[in-house]
Amino acid sequence: MNSSVLGIDFGTSSVKVLQKFRDNSVKKYKKEYKRKDRKGWWDAILSIFGEINFENVAAIGLASQVGTYLVNDKEIIHWNQAEGKEELQELLEKYSSTVFRDELGMVHPRLNSYPLPRLLYCKRTYGKISKLCQLKDEICEKLTGEYVTDPYSWRGLINREKMVYSPFFLKEMGIEEKVLPKIKNYNQMVGLTREIPLTKGKLPQGIPVYLGLNDFFSSLVGMGFGHKDTLFDVTGTSEHLGIITEELPLQTNLIAGPYLKNYLHYGVTACGGDSIKMALKLKTNRKVEKEEFLQKGPVF
Repeated sequence: MNSSVLGIDFGTSSVKVLQKFRDNSVKKYKKEYKRKDRKGWWDAILSIFGEINFENVAAIGLASQVGTYLVNDKEIIHWNQAEGKEELQELLEKYSSTVFRDELGMVHPRLNSYPLPRLLYCKRTYGKISKLCQLKDEICEKLTGEYVTDPYSWRGLINREKMVYSPFFLKEMGIEEKVLPKIKNYNQMVGLTREIPLTKGKLPQGIPVYLGLNDFFSSLVGMGFGHKDTLFDVTGTSEHLGIITEELPLQTNLIAGPYLKNYLHYGVTACGGDSIKMALKLKTNRKVEKEEFLQKGPVF
């Protein structure tokens, strides 16, 4: 039997699925979101599922962009929105790097998409919080009925060593732990698929679903990066360039935090192809249209 596994990645603008077969052949699927909300995400993956023969699918693994939060099953704050900027500055002024290290095992970066500034923003904006999760947590619950997350998608709120949300910061944010997904290991089977009707056929009940990681960490694990002193460059809309270290660097302007048994120390951009277009514009002192860029590419 030529069985297969599915790897699902929910990105900013589309969902991608890689189907890897036992004979090493692969099939790739991609679907753009018609809407960047809960219905758009779910409709996109159901559309792809309608193209897949699930008869020989042995397991499903998940990955997703992080920093996009769903509040009370209604409100959505996307990773690239400005919400939480004021709260971020407030947190960085109030707490030392030692407090962040002891509670979270990381240095808090100057990014408002991390859990603490966003949770503080949500509490102040929406008042009562009955449920708060990220995109992958939402999809996992829809597929299996299990409301769970991995410790790295919520880095910046979870203490990796203790595998718990920081009680100190939950109290400071005024957030009850019960509104957040339960924490399980990224490589753990968290449940079985529920039977879900599709336009063509159905997603069968009983396929094991593995929790997985955020998209960046999934890339590192997939490339076999786990040992200290490993240098990496993960490209994409957000490009991550850094090193795996044995100790957590406290004095840094970059991002430093837990990764498997070690730590990551890296810088990140979030400009993608637009940065190349800007370079072309500056060099030629004229506007570069998308079609011209795709046809000619960069020339320096």
